[in-house]
Amino acid sequence: MSYIWWNGRAQRFEVRVLSVSIGSGGAVSGSKYRLVTTESPGLRPYHLHGWSPDGELVATIARPESSLALGLISVEDGDLRILESSDWRAPH
Repeated sequence: MSYIWWNGRAQRFEVRVLSVSIGSGGAVSGSKYRLVTTESPGLRPYHLHGWSPDGELVATIARPESSLALGLISVEDGDLRILESSDWRAPH
C-alpha cells in the first residue's frame, strides 16, 4: 500500500509504503511503513495512482511549480521520473 503523509514535525509531504498481507480467515496485517521519498523544493507528490505490475514503481501526479506532471516513483530509492508535464494554473 502506498500513501502520501503530511509530516508536521518536518513540515513536508512524504510518500510511504506499507507492506500488507492477508492471513488465514481474512485477517489483514501490516508492517511498519517505509519512507520512499519526500517532497523537494518546487515539487511535491500530489496523488498516487497505482503500481507497476512488478511492484517497483508507483504512478503519481506531481506538482512542480505551476504545472502538473505525470511521473513514476521508484519504491527502492525514491527517484521521481517525470514522464509528461503540462502548464496548469489553479483558478483564483
